[in-house]
Amino acid sequence: MPATSSHSQCRHRVPVRVGRRPRFVRAYLPEAWDRFDGLDSRRLATYGEEGYDSLLEQQQDAKGEAGGEWDYRLKPLVSEFSLSYLREFGETLPPVGDERDGNPLAFGFWAVIHYAMIQCGYDWYEETAACGKAMRNRLKSVAAYRGADAAREEYDRLPAELEAYEAELEAYLDAHPTSEATIR
Repeated sequence: MPATSSHSQCRHRVPVRVGRRPRFVRAYLPEAWDRFDGLDSRRLATYGEEGYDSLLEQQQDAKGEAGGEWDYRLKPLVSEFSLSYLREFGETLPPVGDERDGNPLAFGFWAVIHYAMIQCGYDWYEETAACGKAMRNRLKSVAAYRGADAAREEYDRLPAELEAYEAELEAYLDAHPTSEATIR
């Protein structure tokens, strides 16, 4: 059963797969939904209301046979993680932490993606390729939900951020040995 939300600046509904614990979602998520900027309504809906016999059928219609099946199989796993995460922390971690707050590596939610990829056997280059695809996907989502100008603004921000990082990367490379690390 997906939870759907509508955003005051959006024409689309955002489906969220709630997995095997709809009672927990009904009890907990109302306060979690309140964190979304501009959320003006929410409701639980079934895929039958959308004209599909199953989530799998809906996902395959939207993402193709293979992509839809992978999406169908991943969503319950991510939902279980999300519920565990919200129970464990009680609040969301920052996407990227602040280095000045006793957090020299700017640890934040980004590490979840890193840990999941490493624990599933992906290497550094596969992780950066996945992050690149995620950014391209998010630009299309920004366009769909916030408009073309917002997507272009975010597109312009991304290379500027990487270019600004160049000096920090060079300083790191000068101060640390390279090609000598071991996996701990």
